[in-house]
Amino acid sequence: MSLINLISEAIFGKDKKEKTARESAKERLHLVLVNDRAGQIAPDFMPKMRQELLEVLKKYLPIADDDDVEFNFARKENTDIMEMSVSLEKTDEKKNIE
Repeated sequence: MSLINLISEAIFGKDKKEKTARESAKERLHLVLVNDRAGQIAPDFMPKMRQELLEVLKKYLPIADDDDVEFNFARKENTDIMEMSVSLEKTDEKKNIE
């Protein structure tokens, strides 16, 4: 389970009913389409956001592969949720946070 999923579960709680992959994909697609139709997501928004988030994460975490990043969109009740999954390198080194 990813760190993002753990945080999401801690904040929003676990779903009582596990969703199938088909249901999850349908919800994500619906969310993206609704936001796109509402004009909230520009065509270049997702790549820019992905790159900016990676740059911030690299300051604090050892990212294994820039191309191994997943975004998942979900909707719980009246809240839109975006999850980001990133593979981290195993390292003994600790990053200094300035």
